Formats: sequence, C-alpha cells, structure tokens
Amino acid sequence: MALKRIQVRGPDHGDEPNVNPRIAGILAEGKPLPADPEEPWPEIATFFREESVRLHPRPAPSPLDEEGRPLHGSQRQRYTRYRRDGSVVGTALEEWRYAWFGTGGRFTDAFGATEGGTVWTAPTGEKDDPVPPEGRTFLYLVVRDGRGGIDWVRREVRVR
Repeated sequence: MALKRIQVRGPDHGDEPNVNPRIAGILAEGKPLPADPEEPWPEIATFFREESVRLHPRPAPSPLDEEGRPLHGSQRQRYTRYRRDGSVVGTALEEWRYAWFGTGGRFTDAFGATEGGTVWTAPTGEKDDPVPPEGRTFLYLVVRDGRGGIDWVRREVRVR
C-alpha cells in the first residue's frame, strides 16, 4: 500500500504545468557517448578494465520561443509551494536529482547528486565484479525534478 499527495490545479493557479526535465545523453570526460554505436565500435565508448571515467549528463538543447526565451524541459522551473490548507508557503526552484545505474562496474555518488557528475569505474573482471558478455555494458542516467517529472537515457559501452 502507498500514499501519495495529489494537488489539483484550479483555474486560479498561477504556475505553469510541471514539465519533465530533459537530458540528451551522457558525457564521458566531456565527450558525448553515442546513442546507437555501430561497428566499428567507437573509441569514445570503449574502456579498459578498472578504468575510471568522469561522467556527466548531457543537457538537452534549449529550444527558444518566438521571443528568444528557453522553452520548457531544458531549464528548472520555478513553482509555488503550498501548505496542506492551500495557503502559499512561497516559491521554489526545482532541484534536479540524478541517479546512475549500470550493468557492470561501479559509481561514486550514484544517487541524489544535484549536479549529476559521477565517476564510473569499469568492471575489474574478478568474481565479484565480472565483465558482462562481450564487454557489453549499459550505463543509465535518471533525472527527477522532485515534483513527479522524470527523464532517462541509456548508453552502451564496451569493456576490454
């Protein structure tokens, strides 16, 4: 059983609807990992056993509206916070939280990082840290805005 509070937007609600955060991919040492690599396998998506690499989210491009302002999803939204009785507490800016997952290796600061960066260390190949078959390893990045919005990406890398 679970309990979740749902806030209904009435006609007098001044905030814009919540929009999911957007991330376009994963950066490895500042370079984008390819979304769908093909053979020959790219060097940027190839790592050696026990190699450590700095990963960051690749932000979504900021499309602009007709007045030159960034459109939703590429920036954190400001929203109004309410008490249980409906009275206003104040305004807040979304705080995006990032979580990193993988089918091999290990992460530092894998959960709850607000800036999203982490270090991923490729699997060692030992019994408690095996290299997946053919070295195929999948890295996942999930971003949540704390208000129900979510986005995620997956990138395949190979470990030699």
